[in-house]
Amino acid sequence: AEAEAEAEAEAEAEAEAEAEAAVNMDVVRARGVSPRLRLVQITRRHGRVLRTELLPDLRVRLGGARDARDLLERSAAAWAALLAAWSRCAADLEAAGVAKSLGRVALRRALDGVFPAALLPPQIWAGVKLQLYASFLRADVRWQQQFDQQGVDGGAAALGWGAVERGVVGAVHALGYARELEDHVIEVLYQAVEDTVERRCRGEYGTPVLDSLHQWKRRVVDAWVAAVIGCGVGNAAGGKVREVRQRVEFLLYERFCTVRIAEMFEIITDFPDSACAVEELKVALQRARLQPQLAAALRGAFQARLLHPGATTNQVIDVYIATVKSLRLLDPSDQLLDLVAHPVRSYLRQRPDTVRCIVESLVDAGGGDLFAELQRSGAAGPAAAAAKGDGLWVPPTWEADVAASTWSGSDILTLFVSIYGSKKLFVEEYRAMLADKLLSSARGSSGGADADREVTNIELLKLRFGEESLLDCEIMIRDVEESRRLGANIRGRRRQEDDDAADLDVTILSHHYWPPLRRQAIELHPRLAGALDDYAASYHVLKNPRKLDWYTELGSVSLTVDFDDGSSRSYEVPPLEATLLMHFESRDAWTAAELATAAAAPLPAVRRALAHWRALGVVDEETSSPVHGAERRYVVLPSPGEGEGAHRGDAGGDSDGFIASDAKSAEEEDILASYVVGMLKNLRALPLRRIHQLLTTYMQGSYEGTLPELSRFLTRLCDAGKLEYMDGEYQLKVKQ
Repeated sequence: AEAEAEAEAEAEAEAEAEAEAAVNMDVVRARGVSPRLRLVQITRRHGRVLRTELLPDLRVRLGGARDARDLLERSAAAWAALLAAWSRCAADLEAAGVAKSLGRVALRRALDGVFPAALLPPQIWAGVKLQLYASFLRADVRWQQQFDQQGVDGGAAALGWGAVERGVVGAVHALGYARELEDHVIEVLYQAVEDTVERRCRGEYGTPVLDSLHQWKRRVVDAWVAAVIGCGVGNAAGGKVREVRQRVEFLLYERFCTVRIAEMFEIITDFPDSACAVEELKVALQRARLQPQLAAALRGAFQARLLHPGATTNQVIDVYIATVKSLRLLDPSDQLLDLVAHPVRSYLRQRPDTVRCIVESLVDAGGGDLFAELQRSGAAGPAAAAAKGDGLWVPPTWEADVAASTWSGSDILTLFVSIYGSKKLFVEEYRAMLADKLLSSARGSSGGADADREVTNIELLKLRFGEESLLDCEIMIRDVEESRRLGANIRGRRRQEDDDAADLDVTILSHHYWPPLRRQAIELHPRLAGALDDYAASYHVLKNPRKLDWYTELGSVSLTVDFDDGSSRSYEVPPLEATLLMHFESRDAWTAAELATAAAAPLPAVRRALAHWRALGVVDEETSSPVHGAERRYVVLPSPGEGEGAHRGDAGGDSDGFIASDAKSAEEEDILASYVVGMLKNLRALPLRRIHQLLTTYMQGSYEGTLPELSRFLTRLCDAGKLEYMDGEYQLKVKQ
């Protein structure tokens, strides 16, 4: 009863208020009150109703939504209620003659003041956003189905809007919330573009995807934006549609670049199979201008995934080459490459085997890009090999905060040379590699083919490094060919004198033109030494007054071992191993120390040689127990065993190659050591970097070492007892 009484009282109060308002309106008209005052009175009354009655009711209704579908329905009803209230206010103003007196602009401002966007509950915009996203998804799905069925672009997607969608969007526009609607449209489109680009582009490097994204944008996004934003009237709506479309286009490029930047490391490692992705990224970067972000992301990826000890030097080189090619396709001005490549170049400079890996790839038919580039430079001729790029200036595609690169436009080989700043290292490395190849192939049947292939490589390298730098290599090949001809002559003469003469194949080297060889002279078995002496005498007759200085520890010996059981086996081994085994002809059992004395060889080398003979199943330790404390003795087995290396016939022992382990000669190292010792005598103690700086200053032209090389050299001086390393500094070792 009390509630009914209160309701009746409220109804009576409302009726009285309406009657009073009508009377007041008649009074206003009768007295000729100004239109602006009438406008204020009417809008104030409707605004009070909106704030005290309608909006609280809408908040309660929207807050009670059970799920997204229920929220959509309640939001649509709320917009309908707002539009109805707005229409009543507009009708009262029209009835009062305000619209004709003040004009449509002033009337619109007055209505906007009654219904400000800030008063609307957040849930009503959440419903709008859900409605927008649902309608966009429907348009996207319908276009995709149409495209899949027809196989071609069938035109704009059919939106399929119902009365609810049209009513909500129409109400938003009618109420003057176009700016707020635009913000929500952009938010919906951002999510849609992000999802679409991620779904269509992630991991797709070999096929074009940017054109299909443009097609999707034109047929789905543009049509949807026109339907949502274009509900307004006049030129303003058309301008807004164009503005939103432009923002979406930029958003599409930006998101495409973001996805590609995140996977740029994979794109580079897959290059050139991923060239299509690089080309599309180039187009997108011209619009989105995300080159700095790309450079930062790629540098971080290199540090995390490439520049660490787990990656081999060849892998780092391959990725660097792919980086140069892909980034030059992306940015021909080399600005991006300059930002990205410096950490990789610095890391390669620190690796001790970088130069060797580069040279191996350069002259190896299976070396890939570097070998192909060397072949191209030979086909193009000297002028093209020396030229940088095509001679055409390429303007920068973006403003980078870096100085112009000194190697911009250089080819890949020139970039590698620029890492060290000198061609000498590469020429010396090739010289050492060539010496090892020539000496290894000299005793084989393929020596001629190897020499011919190296002649071709030298001619190509001349185009890149100059003729004078490869002069030593030409003489080395000439030595091998001359040795082959001279050896055939000497063997023919010796066979005429002695049919049982040992068959020697000797490589005679011009000492000053070959890199330093491993020198650990040994005393050969008399039979081997006699054969070498006979050969040297024949050479002296033919090349008087020249004489031979033998590298007795280098080369190989082919020998046949006759066992006590009547069997025989053939082996090809280094001279030291042959010498040790031949000593067993004069005595049945030898200790390692006795053999080391007989061969004048280091005991560790003798032990390694005996271990190889044991692996071949030729010698073994005596089975009888030796006297306590006495060294074990070795004997030849009565029959060939089945060791690891049996039947292989490979050359064992010290198989580290013919070239000295250090690239510098002993004389150069002695000079370098004297400089270091002199420095430390005067300056007491110095860190590694300071020693490197002083050597670079005072040994100009003769010192081109790197910090890692100098560190290894100083470590050898420490091992030799000349220096000591304390607290990060090197100093002369104090004699006790």
